[in-house]
Amino acid sequence: MDKIKKLLVIFCSIIVVLVLVIIILKIINKNNRNNTDEAEIPEIEQQSTYEVNTELQEVKNYNKYFAVQEIITTYITNLKNVEYQKTTDELKKEYAISNIQLMTNQNYTPEEISRMAKKYPLDKDNKLVIDSMLMSEKTVNINVFIVECKIAGIKTKLSVKTDSLNSSYILYTEDYINEFKTIDLFIEAIDDSEIENNEYNELVYKNITDEYVAINYVKQYLQYMLNDVEKAYDILDEEYRNKRFGDINNFKEYVKDNQEEFQKINIKQYLVNSYNDYKEYVCKDQYENLYIFKETGIMKYIVALDTYTIEQEQFTNTYKNANDNKKVVMNIDKFIQMLNRRDYKTSYHLLDDGFKNNYFKTQNDFERYIRENYPLHYKVAYEEISKQGDIYIQPIELTDITGENKETKKMSIIMKLEKESDFIMSFSIE
Repeated sequence: MDKIKKLLVIFCSIIVVLVLVIIILKIINKNNRNNTDEAEIPEIEQQSTYEVNTELQEVKNYNKYFAVQEIITTYITNLKNVEYQKTTDELKKEYAISNIQLMTNQNYTPEEISRMAKKYPLDKDNKLVIDSMLMSEKTVNINVFIVECKIAGIKTKLSVKTDSLNSSYILYTEDYINEFKTIDLFIEAIDDSEIENNEYNELVYKNITDEYVAINYVKQYLQYMLNDVEKAYDILDEEYRNKRFGDINNFKEYVKDNQEEFQKINIKQYLVNSYNDYKEYVCKDQYENLYIFKETGIMKYIVALDTYTIEQEQFTNTYKNANDNKKVVMNIDKFIQMLNRRDYKTSYHLLDDGFKNNYFKTQNDFERYIRENYPLHYKVAYEEISKQGDIYIQPIELTDITGENKETKKMSIIMKLEKESDFIMSFSIE
């Protein structure tokens, strides 16, 4: 009997312990679950809001600018294919008409599209030069761009509505824009509805690099020189243009004399300098000529075409600390830069008066001699320098920068150093 009682007591004790363990485990599990729930509750951050700017404003984004530029370039290509293809290429013409109808979201007839194409002499030139690009935001993803440009030298105005959400766009022709009395009324009439994407109106954003921007700056400026010389002159740095050209007539003459060369320019090197309040792009073409762009906005800049007209601080400091032999070499480099840039005015003024009187009484005489005897763009190799009194004699060898012409030319530069970075010189005559 006693044994049975002891077993019952032990059994009851075990039951009590098990119950207590279960209760404790439930409490622990509940606490862990509560802690987990608390950890999973994300902290609610205050969302930043974007305020849409409906005012007409400068484009401040490279991707948007170049996307719109590409849309207009595609439109020009289609116009050319409509009117200036061989008559046998009817399939290409029909395809271009269909493209324009879908790009513009308008049911233009083939005759209307042909009339639009004939407005521009695209058989001779299909170049696009954008003079200004402004934009208005309808919504966060709907923008309207107003583009003033020249197509094949003809001034025109176009508009592009973009939808970044659907990666799509609509292009509005000048005829459509002109149906409204003002640009403001036109923009007001454009709704903020989304644009359906079709295979002909895809909005594409490129990866815009410094190299891409630099090349486009040079291409745009060369187009100004060839098609809008007044614009090209206006955006030259004011101090630079006054010192280098004096007036627009000298600049026009410079462009006219070298326009064939400008059509062949390719950029081989570029450098980007970032300063506190602006960005500078320094570009070098295949002839080692420089283009220095001081950026003031997206595709907005002032430009200089060399570093010798207005002496750069870096050159001044290097020149000041150089020995005389080095100064002679630096001055010859400057002279060759002038010849490569076809800057006969500045290079002529470096010549000794007696030398000019004997050989080149006028700048035209000097220019004619250089064009006839040194028609290429040259790089310089220096031989051993000698000195007679205060006169330095530096033999040099000139070779074609491009490597296309294997001929070498020898020349001796005779130079006298003067105060600061001034000098006078002459050279051996062939």
